[in-house]
Amino acid sequence: MSITLLYGCAHIELTVQDLRRATSFMATVLGAGPIEQRLAADLNTTLAGVFAVEHLGCGKAVFQFCQPLTASEPLDQRTVHRRYLDDVGPCVTNLNYYVDDTEHAHELLAAVGAPTLMAGPSWFIPSLGDYGPDNTKPVDERANLYFMGSRSLLGFDLELLEPNFRYLAKQTLQYPAFVQPRPVVDDLVDDLLRLRVVVGDLEATRRHLTSLVAPASRGTPHNLPAGAWGKGFRMRVGGLEIEYVEPHPSAPLAGPLERYGPGVVSAVFGVGDLDGVVRQIDQADLLGAPDAFASTLDDTGTRTYEIGSRDIVGFDIVLEETPATAAATLAAS
Repeated sequence: MSITLLYGCAHIELTVQDLRRATSFMATVLGAGPIEQRLAADLNTTLAGVFAVEHLGCGKAVFQFCQPLTASEPLDQRTVHRRYLDDVGPCVTNLNYYVDDTEHAHELLAAVGAPTLMAGPSWFIPSLGDYGPDNTKPVDERANLYFMGSRSLLGFDLELLEPNFRYLAKQTLQYPAFVQPRPVVDDLVDDLLRLRVVVGDLEATRRHLTSLVAPASRGTPHNLPAGAWGKGFRMRVGGLEIEYVEPHPSAPLAGPLERYGPGVVSAVFGVGDLDGVVRQIDQADLLGAPDAFASTLDDTGTRTYEIGSRDIVGFDIVLEETPATAAATLAAS
């Protein structure tokens, strides 16, 4: 059996050096805005002194920014986010998904070599165990959450938990990517089109994805035409499109792979009025007017604009001109 992902990607989780700078940058450049504030406040209260957390909505997805606050932990006692920040720098640490069976998912991932980086009751954050009297599962129906070190297998770690609510549509604590209805965020972009992930072995990654993720929870991999940049494919994973790239040794993306290892390098957002958004970014004077370029990995001639923002927010930003948003909307159920 494989892993069944539910609803959509709950969070794109990141570790950053400066939470205020990261969230301010996202708000100024992309128009990202606060979302899931009750959960964010509960996380900050429960994890006070360990993390500072903020949730931002952007492109109909939720970005969970975490700033580790403890700097003097022994190496063998560092939190996952502190370890990534120390060893890799600001980055996407993991993707969060609800699944139908966390114990089964944990066993499958562990069997192929993914270490368990964190485990415990999914309701250690009180609000994750309180969805109202008619929509909250009793404690004896709840399961542990698992944070699995699957980066070498899938290009990102996974945080997996079972829902402690009975009906997604009857709760207002969380808004997985693209699920409607959701709070309106007055961002400057349309949808998050895809995350771009670099890997060292494209075919091994494809095998792990297709064997570990249930067919109903993923799309069919679609190959990109190989070129001087390398080779790759795109595939939906729990409703979120991932673009996997094995870069040519001389290609630009070979640098991040060599420096950081496999992982998310950029988030690609659709923009209807690219020139207008770029003018706003230039006027903000945050980056010294970075260059725009008119090419994409699939060589379609689509106009894009790239911002080297990894050191601030944990990933580079790519704006892609689109006549219409490309991400599918998932109906809440």
